[in-house]
Amino acid sequence: MSRKLILIAVMLLAAVLAACAPKAPSLDLTSWKLLKLGDKSVPSNIEITASFHNRQITGKSACNSYFGGYTQKNNEVKISQLGSTMMACLDEGVMQWESEYLQALVKVKSFQLANSQLDLLDANGSPVMSFGK
Repeated sequence: MSRKLILIAVMLLAAVLAACAPKAPSLDLTSWKLLKLGDKSVPSNIEITASFHNRQITGKSACNSYFGGYTQKNNEVKISQLGSTMMACLDEGVMQWESEYLQALVKVKSFQLANSQLDLLDANGSPVMSFGK
């Protein structure tokens, strides 16, 4: 075979392999319950959730409801323009969890999804938080 034919065959094989490469799953139309924030497990009296729909993230942030935008490209995700309701909760620790969660959301740069667990990761690939169904 000539070099030209070998080069064409290699290029075709590379294109086929690239097309067959696994794509990151979409976060759209998924809902989650927070299990861990950093290395801390969420206490049973705290409820923090995240739902992804049509480039919007919404949920409960321990005390208040929150909302914002998100963009996803493959396994990269960016959460932005966060806002929330402004109720105060008096139960011990609730507002602290809420504050830490909302601050952590904007640090998210990518995600991993496996075995019904969603891990949101920072720029270094370290887990910021983990969710389950």
